[in-house]
Amino acid sequence: MNNLYRIIIATLAFAALCTDTASAIKTKTIERKFAVQPNQRIDIKGFSGSRVHFTSWDKPEVSINLTISMSASDEEYEQEFVDALRVHESSTPEVLTITFDDASATIRETKSFWQGLKSLFDNFRSVSREVSGEIRVPTSNDLNANIPYSTVSLQNMKGKINFKGTSNDLEMRNCTSVQGVENDYGKISIMNSGGNLSLRTQSGTVDIEDFNGSVKCDANYSKIRLMRIGGGVTVISQSGELTIDDVKGNLTVDADYSPITVTGVAGFADVSTQSGTVRIRNVEGARLNANYSKIELTGVNGKSGKEIIVTSQSGSLALEDVVGNVRIDNPYSKIALKKVRGSVQITSQSATITADDIAGDWDSETEYCTIRLKRLGARQVRISNSSNPVTLDCSLVPSLVNIKSSYAGVDLTMPKGFVGDVNLDVEYGSIETNLPLNTKNKSGSAYAIGKVGTGSGSMIIETTSGNINVQEK
Repeated sequence: MNNLYRIIIATLAFAALCTDTASAIKTKTIERKFAVQPNQRIDIKGFSGSRVHFTSWDKPEVSINLTISMSASDEEYEQEFVDALRVHESSTPEVLTITFDDASATIRETKSFWQGLKSLFDNFRSVSREVSGEIRVPTSNDLNANIPYSTVSLQNMKGKINFKGTSNDLEMRNCTSVQGVENDYGKISIMNSGGNLSLRTQSGTVDIEDFNGSVKCDANYSKIRLMRIGGGVTVISQSGELTIDDVKGNLTVDADYSPITVTGVAGFADVSTQSGTVRIRNVEGARLNANYSKIELTGVNGKSGKEIIVTSQSGSLALEDVVGNVRIDNPYSKIALKKVRGSVQITSQSATITADDIAGDWDSETEYCTIRLKRLGARQVRISNSSNPVTLDCSLVPSLVNIKSSYAGVDLTMPKGFVGDVNLDVEYGSIETNLPLNTKNKSGSAYAIGKVGTGSGSMIIETTSGNINVQEK
């Protein structure tokens, strides 16, 4: 115990001595040039914790100009560290590899016990290293870079670029062939560039503008902003935030628990989410699978020629100014449709359904829903509902009406001119109509059967415990 006590006292005293030691900042400049063949790929590795600017030039060589600054309370370690800084190069006909090596691990391994102990206490004090400078590469050579924990910018590069790292602040500008980017926990900014990009990050930010090509982005827990993308876009995310604007191809998004805003897709938009908010405007066509979400879909021009399909649960849905046939499976929601140029098919329960200015057939199978339809331009109307009223204001004379309602009434208004067979049947209710029919009441029930004109139309309306009102206006 006494020996252990002495060791502890000596250690603390030595630590105090280390703390009192101060030294000036040590610096080192590295300038190197490496010849590159036209078809060689350039691999650059190991510039950890740096501020490095990459740019291109017309010379067939890589130029490295770096300044390294080191500050630590252990002057001996500081000097050894600076002296050990190296840039290594190896070359094959296919690849030129350039590695930045600070050799800090080797220095630690060669220290004595007391030196190592001193370095241990140095970790609790001010130790800093900074690498900054410029790396120039030939314009057309491909580049692979593996750089973590750094601030990196790449500009004016025409070769294929693949970048890998962690916690980087990465900026690319005017790079025409960006292929792959991996940068967890960092920032990614790509401007005025192009390529066929596959990007992966998590817990970061992604900002891409004016990209000439396709983008695939896998970015959980990230803020994603994509603007003016010249090809198709695929986004996979979770618990993030997505803003996508002006995509010149198709769009696919799978992003649970995320707010999603999409504006302008010159193709088909296919979006899946859970418990999010989805706002989509100005697309060729759309398919949404968005359970427990608030959905706003506006401005579908119908050029894709596909159905507009929405599947959801327990949220809200607003569709406005859409062209194309609409198919909705959305129970437990508030559903509002306005200015639809196509047929509508809805499956729902315990919902409120309103529609205004529909130019297409209507087919809904619902339970416990309130249905209010205005300016319905449908030739065929099929409705099955229960426990809540159905109200229709038709802007065209329908040729087929088939409505069944349990425990609630039906109110139908339409222009003059219906011709065909009519069968109105109420169990426990009454019938009011200005069609030329004879209505009969019996024991609380009513029915009206007949033919209007000489046409082939058909109107069948049946209710249980609800009134029927059919009026031509």
